Amino acid sequence: MPRYSNVRKFRKRPSLNVGVCIFAVIFIYMVISVIIYAASKKTVVYEVEEGSLAAEDTYEGFIVRDETVVTSEYSGSVNYFLKSRHRAGLDTVICSVDETGRVYNMINEEREKNLSDEALTEIRSRLTELTVEYDNDKFYNTYSYSDTISNSIFEFQADNIVDNLDDYVRDTQDDGFFHKIKTTETGIVVYSVDGYEDFTEQELGPEIFDSSNYTVNNLQATSIINQGDPVYKLLGDDTWYIYIELNETEAASFDETNTVNIRFTGEDIKCSAGFQLVSVGDNYYGKISLNKYMINFADKRYVQIEITQNGTSGLKIPNSAIFTSNAYAIPKEYMYANGSMVMETYDEHGQLSYVSVTPTIYFADDEKYYISLSDFEIGDILVMPDSDEIFIVGNMEELSGVYCVNRGYAVFRAVEVLDKNEEYSIVRKGREYSLSKYDHIVLDYTTVNADEIVD
Repeated sequence: MPRYSNVRKFRKRPSLNVGVCIFAVIFIYMVISVIIYAASKKTVVYEVEEGSLAAEDTYEGFIVRDETVVTSEYSGSVNYFLKSRHRAGLDTVICSVDETGRVYNMINEEREKNLSDEALTEIRSRLTELTVEYDNDKFYNTYSYSDTISNSIFEFQADNIVDNLDDYVRDTQDDGFFHKIKTTETGIVVYSVDGYEDFTEQELGPEIFDSSNYTVNNLQATSIINQGDPVYKLLGDDTWYIYIELNETEAASFDETNTVNIRFTGEDIKCSAGFQLVSVGDNYYGKISLNKYMINFADKRYVQIEITQNGTSGLKIPNSAIFTSNAYAIPKEYMYANGSMVMETYDEHGQLSYVSVTPTIYFADDEKYYISLSDFEIGDILVMPDSDEIFIVGNMEELSGVYCVNRGYAVFRAVEVLDKNEEYSIVRKGREYSLSKYDHIVLDYTTVNADEIVD
């Protein structure tokens, strides 16, 4: 028979581990503390410094300079020997025109020779420049670069060719049909024309600054030239001008401006230039005058520039520190010689008495003091010194200011904003009751309250 046991197994009741409970409580407390700390706003102190705001604006400029278009006296095949944008002296051989084409063919045989390492380096540099400056909206520049690079291949060997021109002529006996075109003046040579060579300031208009329809005729793109056709352009004066289009607000900001600091976008060139505000009809333009760097832009009509205007100087503080606060506006006549104001009041028995109050002054102009709201209440009566006249407190003005924490707690200091951008404001320096250099202010005014202690 089966045997049965009277022993019964019971589940063991779990015991409470005090150490684990204490650890869990501490852990939860730490997590909550971290969350509260992370969610709370931190009070950050900023040291006031002097500075100014420099405004940078980008403009597309229209270039005007002294340009002379030289035309050919002959018809025939043309070869160029001087690089575009290079300075030519007097009697420099710029190109040749061959009426028969025989010397022209001999010159072109030189083009079949291998390029030097210097030439290859220069061509790579120009291709890199095209890549950096490429703009879908100005695709015409691509054709210009293509023509320039193609002709540059030949120009690198031009010196040897020019030296041998007389030999070529003797070999072909084409002395009367081959013509060297030389400069009659010194200047920078350019092989392109666009119809703006004789442009005057009075022709300025909004359409001039629309470069989307701009076209340029590259003279090196053709091998045949007719009598009277332009053969090259000479820039004889180093003085040149860049015109920019301005609206009324921009024109007002440039009023009384004589010089500007400019940077050419895409170029490592910064310089100071003369500036003049001009108007043509109802439109405003800036005229920038330069006497250097023209060779860098000799073949360009439009150029992107950044203009940096020196802003107003003063104390530079973050916008996040500035807020507005109300203050009582009280005439200066009610301030006593000891720096206090006397207020009429009544005791518990209804007897008239006078109380002296030393107010906290936020700001003062020629007529009024602007006093903290904590010093008086609306309806308080102030007595003028040596007079029976009274003033009833109640008129308030709104002031811009910051919290100054030099003494370890937040004190309102009124400021006068002179200029500002998205991040910083320039406030007046040396104003009484305001800020000074090296003062410490609260970076974000929302993180403290007035008179609150700041660690």
